[in-house]
Amino acid sequence: MPGITMRDVANAAKVSAMTVSLALRNHPSIPDRTRQRIRTLAESLGYRPNPLVATLMTELRTKKRRGAAATIAYVTRDMPVHTWVQTTTHAKFFLGAQKRAKSLGYRLEKFNLAEKGMTAERMAGILWQRNIRGIVLAPAPVLTRTEETCWQQFATVLLGFSITGLKGHRVANHHARTMMRVLTELHRCDYRRFGIVLHERENPRVDWSWLAGYDVFFRQDEKCHPIPVLSWNSQGDFDQWFRRWRPDAIATFDTCVADWLRQLGCDVPSEVGVAHLSLHPEECEFSGTDQHCEVIGATAVDVVIEEMHHNHLGVPRHPKTVLIESDWIAGATTRPPADPP
Repeated sequence: MPGITMRDVANAAKVSAMTVSLALRNHPSIPDRTRQRIRTLAESLGYRPNPLVATLMTELRTKKRRGAAATIAYVTRDMPVHTWVQTTTHAKFFLGAQKRAKSLGYRLEKFNLAEKGMTAERMAGILWQRNIRGIVLAPAPVLTRTEETCWQQFATVLLGFSITGLKGHRVANHHARTMMRVLTELHRCDYRRFGIVLHERENPRVDWSWLAGYDVFFRQDEKCHPIPVLSWNSQGDFDQWFRRWRPDAIATFDTCVADWLRQLGCDVPSEVGVAHLSLHPEECEFSGTDQHCEVIGATAVDVVIEEMHHNHLGVPRHPKTVLIESDWIAGATTRPPADPP
């Protein structure tokens, strides 16, 4: 028995097949009441879209949107203008997003909220006038709370957790599991007394996930010994903390920690191991985890395009968070592992 077609739904609803197609794609040109009526009717009739046809139509619609409508905005809020590019993590976010957008037929364009005279409302107006409907909001330099409702008319995805106050989809590293992976690898390297050294701004920017992973690890392994986390603001803070607690391994974001240890007379890695929580292997010889920042940026574009294809503009009813796993990279700042993985 042949399945129910879109034409069957159109005949039952007494509308055109095009109206049914637009309604099932949640297109804003169809009134809400009509969309709901058609979707309910299609479900009651047992209509199911053909996934192969849906994929083909998505590809055709993408090809039609070359030009302004095929642009996705990458919005930053750094001072001075464009200095975020000089930070490897943020540069990789953008590069990954740019590559993925290009591969899917879109153009990624940078916009900076920190430019003179720019406001969120003004920028939203500019993007809307240019027929840009998809936005990736890059992480803020510091924890930022905003109630910028102007982004609610777009398909918006936030990178990380540094921007709060906005209800939307997010893509980030799985910080808690990254911390657990680092501590697990340090344990394999025969370290047992672990400390975390983070600048005071770092924990809030990841929704406190570093501490969550730290706590869970020690609940699972009673042979290892946690010590109080250091939220430092100066080298003096570190020196005082280290002399008091004497960890034999440290997880951190700051490569300067290894230098500080050597200044205190410690040998790295034989006496104290150091693991970097967001390692860029091309920049240093540290041990640590690669958070795959390019993958995070690319995934953000995937989510934006998915929302645009379904015409899901505005605040999502059920925001989703996509978390990317890290990989461990053994380097010169930890001992060789005492046991195989």
